[in-house]
Amino acid sequence: MLLSWGAVRNGVHLDYGVPEFIRGELSRFFLYGVAAEIAVAIFGIPAFVLFRKFHITSWLWYSLGGAVISQLVNICLAMTGTLYFLTGQPSKLQACKDAVIPFFLCGVLSALLFRVFDSPAPV
Repeated sequence: MLLSWGAVRNGVHLDYGVPEFIRGELSRFFLYGVAAEIAVAIFGIPAFVLFRKFHITSWLWYSLGGAVISQLVNICLAMTGTLYFLTGQPSKLQACKDAVIPFFLCGVLSALLFRVFDSPAPV
């Protein structure tokens, strides 16, 4: 989702050819994939454990939790300058603002997936 957002936001440039474009997209996929997995390990799994401990099963609460966590990750990535590759903005504040929507969507979808895992198995 983040790569699609970046393509819509910045456009697709084939100035250096298709192979270079593919290499660039794969490297961004790896970069954001690693960041997403680290965010899940640091924030997502502990939040999931807390939700289970307090018997929170509401789809809304899971969505809100995912939205909050995603914005924390957005801020962390913006402050390190990593979001430049997604938004094309050299300003850290502008990069953070530009990435709010895709991070929000990713966070909510991830949290809802965690909620699916928390559902009781059908008999």
